[in-house]
Parts: sequence; structure tokens; C-alpha cells
Amino acid sequence: LFYLGRFEESQKMYQELLELPHKSSLFKAYTLQALGMTHVKLDEHHEAISCYEKAVDLFFEYYGTENQEFLLFYYELGHSLTQVKAYQKAIPYFEKVIALQKDPTKVFIAMNNMGEAYFSSEQFEPAKSTFERSLSWLTETGATEEIFPEGFEYCRQQIARCEGKLKDS
Repeated sequence: LFYLGRFEESQKMYQELLELPHKSSLFKAYTLQALGMTHVKLDEHHEAISCYEKAVDLFFEYYGTENQEFLLFYYELGHSLTQVKAYQKAIPYFEKVIALQKDPTKVFIAMNNMGEAYFSSEQFEPAKSTFERSLSWLTETGATEEIFPEGFEYCRQQIARCEGKLKDS
């Protein structure tokens, strides 16, 4: 149903699944993740945040420590928190994604999302530092401007935007 764009029906189904008697915290966590995703699709970010936070708690209950399985929850929490303008709460989740993620493209995206969260919360120095880190990270991972000109240009534009805000303040 979710992949057919029938999000309200998907929500109902996931809520019914959560009400079933089962013992697996992992099952509940993944069901909450799916429910959270339907909330995001319906622009219900506060509800999505609640689902993701409960899922993270269940993941800790199941795994005991953070691991790769937490990545999607952390990314989605960061995203939904920025959508409700809770930038300061979003930043630690992007930091967790950066620390746990192995995929260079996803690390780059998380770094820039974190920079945007700093910028949107008018913390221009940390935003600038984050975009500079992102630009350096591109080079460190072997990316070149010929291969990924958009990434380099984006970072430079964001650094300049931060510098402009810092100069104005």
C-alpha cells in the first residue's frame, strides 16, 4: 500500500500491526519505522518523530548499542526535526549518521543537512565549518570537480553564504 501511495491505508495497517500481541521489539521497531514514513509522506512530521523515537528505543532494547541498523532512523529523525524547525535537535542525529554511515554519498548528504540545520538556526560559524568539512571530505574521498562539480559548487556556495551572514552580524 505504501509504495502505491496509499498512505492513510498504510497507516491504518501499521497501527493494527502494532496492536497485535507479539514479543519482538525488532518487529515493533520496523513497524514504527514504516508508520513514521507514512507520516512523513503525509507531512505529519511531529507524528513521524514520535514513531522514530520509539523505534530507536526499541532498537536499543534489542541491540544494546548503536549500529548500522540505526542509520535510517537517525537520518529520518534529523530530516523530520528540520521540517518542524527543531534544528538543534536534528544536528545530533546528522552527527550520528556521519559517524555510522559507510556510504560516502550519504555521509556527504548528512554533512550538508547538518550544515543547513546550523545555518537555519542562525549558527553561521558552525554552519560554515560544517560546509568546509564537507568540501574537504569530498577531496579526501577521491571525488574531483570533474566527476562531481555540483557537490563542490554547493559547498562553496554555502560557505560563501555563511561568510556573508557572518560579515553582516
